[in-house]
Amino acid sequence: MNAYTLDICHILIVIILGIIEGITEFFPISSTSHIIIFSNIFQIEINETLMLNTFMQCGTSLSILLYFKDTFITLLYSILHVKRQSENTCNLSCNNILISIFPIALLGLYFHKYMKHLFNPTSILLSLILGSILLMLSEIFKKIKTHQNKNINLYRSFTIGCFQCLALLPGFSRSCSTISIGILIGLNQSVATHFSFIISVPIFLGATLLDIINNIHTMSIYNMFVLLIGFLSSFITSSFCIKKCFKIINVCSFVSFIIYRLVLSLIIYLFFYHY
Repeated sequence: MNAYTLDICHILIVIILGIIEGITEFFPISSTSHIIIFSNIFQIEINETLMLNTFMQCGTSLSILLYFKDTFITLLYSILHVKRQSENTCNLSCNNILISIFPIALLGLYFHKYMKHLFNPTSILLSLILGSILLMLSEIFKKIKTHQNKNINLYRSFTIGCFQCLALLPGFSRSCSTISIGILIGLNQSVATHFSFIISVPIFLGATLLDIINNIHTMSIYNMFVLLIGFLSSFITSSFCIKKCFKIINVCSFVSFIIYRLVLSLIIYLFFYHY
């Protein structure tokens, strides 16, 4: 009876974490920091947290894939060298996607086994503050910049890809690094946001595949069921939220996100270092 109750509680916690991931992933506030903090509160072991985080991000990426299906279909047609009438506001090609995911794929593969050592309050605290500074710089820049470009060339793709590597630091936020640097190198906020969402899909899918390959031999049926619950919870939540979230991040000032990150930093500092 106790074991049954424990399993039900565990599944409910995973559902809650999936909901948190599904909402926070789209904003530059670091979904991973929220997952780590709540996992710590719920006393979930770090290795399980890492796996859960990856699978929940995969659920979010599936909702992004479906929301931007026209863009991905156009990219698929371009691979097949078939012309298709479709609006491509970012002037994207598969080369843009590949060159932007190459840096983080390379670093992610190399440092994958060491990542769990960064999942601690100190790393999150510092990353939240550094990300806030980057957001602040981009917010200032977009107010003084008179002309903003809508074209994503290979140079901009690679620059965004390099800064995306900051997302390997839990607490920094992938959308924070990619959207901010996109604006700082002259892109329109809407275009930078759109591109940030698009390139997240292959990254999250690749990370999930890597985790499955590395852990399949140690996963029980119950482990796989829990991961599936996390995936579905995140996917369903993000599917309901994505349209509204995309509209907000497309046009919203970053000031509210900066304040949120700094307040979250203060909460982490007080919670982990004073209590």
